[in-house]
Amino acid sequence: MMLGFGYIVVVKSLSMKNTLYFLIIILLASSCKNETDRTENPANDEVEVTAQKPTPVDLSQTDFDFKTFEASNSDADLTSPTKYALYLYPSTSRDSLKIGMDVGGIMIDEEKAVVLGMPAGALFYIRSYYAGTGNNYYGLEENRRLIIYKGNVVEPHPEAEPEPTIYEKIHSVEVFADSIAQ
Repeated sequence: MMLGFGYIVVVKSLSMKNTLYFLIIILLASSCKNETDRTENPANDEVEVTAQKPTPVDLSQTDFDFKTFEASNSDADLTSPTKYALYLYPSTSRDSLKIGMDVGGIMIDEEKAVVLGMPAGALFYIRSYYAGTGNNYYGLEENRRLIIYKGNVVEPHPEAEPEPTIYEKIHSVEVFADSIAQ
């Protein structure tokens, strides 16, 4: 404190221009002192704080709920079905995942899904079907990620052989307690 009082006394006796030079020198000297203090006392250095990435939930312990929400009304065109937004709700997360748009859908059990060509042991199975065509969806866990597959199913004509359903990966996400990340 005594040093500060001394600076004030010196500043009062100088001209305005000299006062400005004096203050600049003091500021430069004080900033040099701080740098010296940091190298002499590393405990004063700023600590870099890094956030830890949250861990994805255990999908093997997750139940899935499925809901559809009407997205378009086809009253004007009776030849095309109403479209629905398909949402998946993991029990271990507060978030939901929009799977896509389709003509609706229901969750089905593993036995029926396997008959429809989906693999056994999936986390969930969904079937969407309308007028001889539809989509099948299922989810697998791969490297702590939820991978969702979709396959288009076409009902065979009586004189034709059934076509195999080809499944494509449509989503690969990490499920966290608070969110679902692509």
